[in-house]
Amino acid sequence: MQLEDNGPCAIVRNLYYLGPDRKERMDVYLPGSAEEEAYPCIIIYHTDGRESRRSRELEADMALYLAARGYVILLAETSTALRNLAGWNEELVVPGWPNNLFECKSAVRYARKWADTYRIDPARIGVIGGHLALLTAFTANHAVMNQGGLYQEYSSEVSCAIDVYGIEDFLTWSYPAYQGFPLAMMARNLPTAHEGYDAFPIEGGPKQGNDVPPLLIVHGALTGESGLALSPDFIEQLKATDLAWQFVAAGSATDREQSSIQVDLRQMIVQFLDRILKASG
Repeated sequence: MQLEDNGPCAIVRNLYYLGPDRKERMDVYLPGSAEEEAYPCIIIYHTDGRESRRSRELEADMALYLAARGYVILLAETSTALRNLAGWNEELVVPGWPNNLFECKSAVRYARKWADTYRIDPARIGVIGGHLALLTAFTANHAVMNQGGLYQEYSSEVSCAIDVYGIEDFLTWSYPAYQGFPLAMMARNLPTAHEGYDAFPIEGGPKQGNDVPPLLIVHGALTGESGLALSPDFIEQLKATDLAWQFVAAGSATDREQSSIQVDLRQMIVQFLDRILKASG
């Protein structure tokens, strides 16, 4: 294991966690101190799974920030679905969906497999990302959504999830750029290409399982990922459940000009993680 010294943390770069035949890599950020035998672990997915790779620098900055505060960070790449193709993923060696979800789960299992090496507490693992991070957190015990991926001898269950790109409405993914995308196919009630998709509910009202972990959603008008309009709808759905939830608006959620004020929400993210992962350590 070759460590790269980076001030308050050490970094292990370019781990082919999906195997030597894959190009997707993982970087591991380790706290610089040796105060604890095992640290909570956060897996950050820096690909959106649909069309392109997000800024690696942005997620790397978050990884450094969290590692300096006592977290082992796995910065993981996953396969993507290229939306500029006439069909869906037909030129990719590894199709995006559902493999990108399986890869997210593989990253969680990888953390448990190598827990001793990286001083990870396998009982304290969280995920940060977009809709794939949410699907990883919410389908840990879903039989169909765990059929693929590596390290199957380990669990893909997580203790919490943070969505940093906003709420996704899968039912709107049927516009021409996503023709053939499985979730869009579901929205149009067409046959699916993967056994079991029809068993994975995405409509018909909110459904709450007993094993859904705590969730923090952070996004703004300038992220360019998901529209803010879905958040109030989601809050209304949460009100109809017995879930504990909190909504914090930074700046204006409706006035794009006012909401351009830069707000650093990293401290709120750390407070959430500390409350969930360190209180149980």
